[in-house]
Amino acid sequence: MPKELDLDKLLDVYCEGIYAMDPKTALPFWDYDFGPIYGDLWIKKMLKACHLAKDKGLTPKQIAGFFQNIAVPRKELIYSLVDLKVGKTPKEERIFFVNFWWDVVKEMSVEDCMVERSNIIHTPEQIEQFLKNLFWEKSDLPKARQIGNLAMNLNSLAYGLYTDIFAHNSMENFGAYDVSKYFGNKHILVIKQWVNLRPVELFPEFKDFPFDKLNIFAIYKDIGYTVDIYTHQIYSGNAAQNLVKYCVLIENEKTLNNVTELKNLNNFLGKLATEHYLKMQQRGFEEAKKNWVLARNYQFKDFFKAVGIEWRDQNILDRIKDKQLIKTNFWNFEKYPKNVLFAFWKQCFDPRLDTYYSQWPNILETLTHK
Repeated sequence: MPKELDLDKLLDVYCEGIYAMDPKTALPFWDYDFGPIYGDLWIKKMLKACHLAKDKGLTPKQIAGFFQNIAVPRKELIYSLVDLKVGKTPKEERIFFVNFWWDVVKEMSVEDCMVERSNIIHTPEQIEQFLKNLFWEKSDLPKARQIGNLAMNLNSLAYGLYTDIFAHNSMENFGAYDVSKYFGNKHILVIKQWVNLRPVELFPEFKDFPFDKLNIFAIYKDIGYTVDIYTHQIYSGNAAQNLVKYCVLIENEKTLNNVTELKNLNNFLGKLATEHYLKMQQRGFEEAKKNWVLARNYQFKDFFKAVGIEWRDQNILDRIKDKQLIKTNFWNFEKYPKNVLFAFWKQCFDPRLDTYYSQWPNILETLTHK
């Protein structure tokens, strides 16, 4: 499958991803009601980092090594399509930026780079090694429920650590991988991953969290599975009933398959995730904005360090202080038909077009009255 960048297809996939979400449910707030407040500063910093990386001769493979989840560079590419227009970045720089991160995404992907239906980053040889070397547990409904609870608890914790918008710095879904030749017809492997679970620079109280990485390897039968560019996963049936085997792997070395141990871990994680969520809910609007900005920057901590830039950005923190959210109709799924919104988004996001953020209200008005 070709990996060359098709911007028209990328815009289609991005728009579909946005439309699949509900802005009213995003916590602590909808990304696009807040990001443009500092988008010009963000894109200036990111472009500086990208150019420094080029000057230092860092290859896409080396840059890919700074990220455990491909979703970080992939989603930054699409999120920054807005920032590029807020910052009135010249076209040449916009194209440079998009190609820079696309090269990293290509390096990390095996196929389906845009995640039209799947998130494939493991080679067939790697999948074979997983199947041969992991300690697999045969599933039943009680075990499958614990696996489901584990995923739910870790997702809740990831949202609490990195907000709804940047939770992919911790959680990601890989697959589906066809493993029928190993287990029989209609068997797939799905790999769920959680990393960066000990972000002491953001939350010092997590210094004693028992692990930084956990993977669930799950083999299903007779069920469809898709992932979108926002790492949302969709099963075509009941995941618990169709789970055949699983392996829970901590820090790439410790297997945790015993149902009693899983229950104990779930009790611990559920309590911690709830406590952390309540703490974040009580922090107030100014702290919520601050944590949001820090979470976005933190994803690129290792990349920024490699090029000599401080990840913690006081300029952006100063910019957002005492600022209210931006209220626009750009994301009003109820007011505008899907075709109007898609035409608007694609025209505004397209890095080839000089459709700057200040022009967006007029563009939407024009498309509405066509």
